[in-house]
Amino acid sequence: MLNRIAGRHMNYAAEGYGDIQGEFELRSAIAAHLAASRGVRCAAEQIFITAGTQQALDLAFRVLMTPGDTAVVEDPCYPPARQCLALNGVKIIGLPVDADGIMTEKLAACSLPPTLFYVTPSNQYPVGSVLSLPRRLELLAYARENGCWIVEDDYDSEFRYDGHPIASLQGLDPAGRVLYTGTFSKALLPSLRIGYLVVPMDLVPVFRAVRPALDRCPPTFQQRVVGDFFNEGYFPAHLRRLRERLRASRDLLADLLKDRTSEHLGILLPDQGINLTVRSTGTWSNDTAVSQAALKKGVVVMPLSRMNVASSDTSRLLLGFSGLSEQEADMGTRILAEVFKRGDFRRTPDVG
Repeated sequence: MLNRIAGRHMNYAAEGYGDIQGEFELRSAIAAHLAASRGVRCAAEQIFITAGTQQALDLAFRVLMTPGDTAVVEDPCYPPARQCLALNGVKIIGLPVDADGIMTEKLAACSLPPTLFYVTPSNQYPVGSVLSLPRRLELLAYARENGCWIVEDDYDSEFRYDGHPIASLQGLDPAGRVLYTGTFSKALLPSLRIGYLVVPMDLVPVFRAVRPALDRCPPTFQQRVVGDFFNEGYFPAHLRRLRERLRASRDLLADLLKDRTSEHLGILLPDQGINLTVRSTGTWSNDTAVSQAALKKGVVVMPLSRMNVASSDTSRLLLGFSGLSEQEADMGTRILAEVFKRGDFRRTPDVG
């Protein structure tokens, strides 16, 4: 359907520059979608269309922070976000994450309030936990009382398999301290490069002033295609089909891991997202060595320790299931089980 819609707009592909914030029709469609699905409270005028989440984060960090400022992130943390903060000369502090998300009780240990928090509250990357309501309210109260900004990355929020949709931090924020970002790279196509940033209304002028330093405007052709896809009602049905496929992939991978690796791996089954986390049962303690041993046999599993900020935990691995076929899941889990059985990881040097 996207290809068919794209054909309508080919005559406009060579047009001039568009609005610095993006096409109004697409921004209006996103505002309506976010209100219905995520409880985000915004108007089209507050939305900036970006080339995915990474550009949205870069824009937000540039506007809100100056070199030497402090940002609090989750520990472990999404690596590209940390890289973006570092490139902007920001000092990074990590707060640990548990089953209820970032541990806000640790804020008392901060000597000074940070300028900004970067969080993934609806699907913590990489652990997959969901920030509990009491901690959401505590974080919002802390930001309000101390004049902090919160950048909410709603990572893979579209893919929730059980329970009701989780309310966004932005929708719970009465003080206008939260900026909200998301992307359609996984729900549609990565090559479309369509993401978005929702900013408080009083910050729109300064974001409009800074945006041309990054790019003059987002590409209008892709925006019109995605806007029609939304406005003609195709997106909800597409998303339902995609969730069903991803849920099946998640369940298949989890079942195969339980059958073949339960002696070595404890599986944390996520209710959302496209990755699952496994933890050592005590038979291994070096996730980098396990990852390297598996990679030598053609299986990609990611060590979570590479995403640590201050944590020394090396007992967790991240496995993706997006687009995973039955054959790939079967072969991959067999190979991973063989890695543990043979103890190959014990012979793999740790190169960090």
